[in-house]
Amino acid sequence: VGQTMLNLNTSILGRLPLRIPPIPEQRKIAAILSSVDDAIEATQAVIEQLRVVKKALMTELLTRGLPGHHSKFKITEIGQVPEAWDVGRLGALANVVRGSSPRPSRDPRYFNGSSVPWITVGELSKDDWPFLTSTETCLTLEGSKLSRLLTRGTVVLSNSGFGCGVPKILDIDGCANDGIAAFLALKAEPLFIYYLLSSLTEHLRKNVARGVEQPNLNTTLISDLTVPIPPLNEQKEIASICMSLDRRIFAERQDAVAITEVKSALMSVLLTGAVRVRPDAP
Repeated sequence: VGQTMLNLNTSILGRLPLRIPPIPEQRKIAAILSSVDDAIEATQAVIEQLRVVKKALMTELLTRGLPGHHSKFKITEIGQVPEAWDVGRLGALANVVRGSSPRPSRDPRYFNGSSVPWITVGELSKDDWPFLTSTETCLTLEGSKLSRLLTRGTVVLSNSGFGCGVPKILDIDGCANDGIAAFLALKAEPLFIYYLLSSLTEHLRKNVARGVEQPNLNTTLISDLTVPIPPLNEQKEIASICMSLDRRIFAERQDAVAITEVKSALMSVLLTGAVRVRPDAP
């Protein structure tokens, strides 16, 4: 009951009609559902452990390089890196540009169309998979003419709000709004740059972005960021190792979704009596 603040009271709860199987059957149903919960919990634990391993591995790969490949290191302005690596500005690796939003905002001539995917900060922040494969909304053809069109394979980075500092690689052609920075004419392995930027997200938010209520990264701040630059072949190998862990995390997440769907299906039939269980069955 209630409108602004919904609540239940003991009177309402006391009047709720319930399907109540015999106690032995209740216990059997609870045991079945608990076993599914255990499987979900175990899968989530694997995902969390893989995340920990990925973070530690990324730190090692992006500061010391591939295991066994380097014996000499040098101290730079960003810390110790292999002697064979360069250190330079992101702006030397790409032309960093900003997206553009059609004005006025929400104008039906430009927004909620079906022609061109609309890439926003929210789209970049919705998951931690390296590739952006779709968007929830699109611009109209007219709207796309007033925005910046980016092509598949472009590395992008959110640059505004508390979701700033999140990278993606576009797996679609689409238009980016002004909360997105893009790396054009990139002279590096895109997937390596994605993982490098991913490792810097917190640093970008806390130490580089300007503003408190609305943190922002402009193209100058991003371009001036000093980063390690391994040889191209090592960039590709580092990216491949990190990607293999992301694929494992993705697979475990799919398993968790599947098990959750199984639980939902079981609850719908076991708790309604549509399917009965035998207490003595294994």
